Amino acid sequence: MTSQNVWQLIAYIALLNSAPALAEDKPMDDIKQLAAVKFAQDSDVKCLQSALEAGDPIKGSSSFILKAPPARVVPWHYHTAQEQLIIIRGTVLAEMKPHA
Repeated sequence: MTSQNVWQLIAYIALLNSAPALAEDKPMDDIKQLAAVKFAQDSDVKCLQSALEAGDPIKGSSSFILKAPPARVVPWHYHTAQEQLIIIRGTVLAEMKPHA
């Protein structure tokens, strides 16, 4: 077997092994209209209303839509997962402590 064939075989095996990881990047759910979202009091941060947008936070990745009253200050908290903020309306000041 030539070295070129060995590298082709290694690339083929790597591609087969990466298929499950690539499948996880598919969209989780359909996009919902904001007016159709059913908000409830957030179970973690009581001053917010929340709605699960996609995924399952018990099993893996998920996205939530959060709503806060004007001038609301959310207490300091932490996440074990990545946090992303997308502001639809209003102004937000987000502060984060440096990671050690």
